[in-house]
Amino acid sequence: MVFETKDNVDLFYQIDGEGEVLVMLNGLWGDHSSWNKQVEFFIKNYQCIRLDHRGVGQSEKWAGHYSYDLHAQDVYELIEYLGISKCHILGVCHGGMTAVTFVLNYPEKVSSIAINGTQILKSFKHQQIYAGWKNLLKTTDFKSLYQATILPQIMSSRFLEANRNRLEFIAQAAQSRVEIKSALKLIDACYRYGFDENDIQETQIPALFLSGDEDGFITKAVIESYTKYWKNSTYYNFKNCGHFPQNEAADEYNRVV
Repeated sequence: MVFETKDNVDLFYQIDGEGEVLVMLNGLWGDHSSWNKQVEFFIKNYQCIRLDHRGVGQSEKWAGHYSYDLHAQDVYELIEYLGISKCHILGVCHGGMTAVTFVLNYPEKVSSIAINGTQILKSFKHQQIYAGWKNLLKTTDFKSLYQATILPQIMSSRFLEANRNRLEFIAQAAQSRVEIKSALKLIDACYRYGFDENDIQETQIPALFLSGDEDGFITKAVIESYTKYWKNSTYYNFKNCGHFPQNEAADEYNRVV
């Protein structure tokens, strides 16, 4: 299904199940299908709503000025369009960054969040990573960037070994979900993203922070440290997993969430 935002961008979403609303927000180069293993589990008790972020997947390949305030606004407009008063949010990486922004901008709409592989605070280190991605993307194709730079950083050794003959295909699939102009603008938004400690200390929304102990991009130490600032939060780490424990350890992930 598709709905049109107030700035006339078509966004794809999918609804499965009934019950309390659980909004699922995918990573930067992923789409709604990245939550398939979670939907199979959660539709027993929840109405699962998946959204392809603008610029990615089946949503419009918009190449305007991206920001996380804008991504959060897209989520807000969707749940308003659907007549939803309150929701739980499940997010990974880019989707988690959108979730945190949504909590801070629209706290009255959120019951809880669970996020994995997600940066929250401003980070010069990650700004340098994003700047590197942008420079590489300008000089090579997206598939090469993803296969040579991003996959080895975010995926576990177990995943890379098990999928050694599929890595080029995985990178090609990621490339098919984006266009270069949109990808560059999305990276710009990542570069500008990040909150100060004071920004998150005031929220009372319950949060579950999740990490994979082999995630070399947003490390478990970084994610665990966020519990010092987010008062109503808990932390869980998945062994032998990278950036996406929802895929590598789906049963455990679903139980924990």
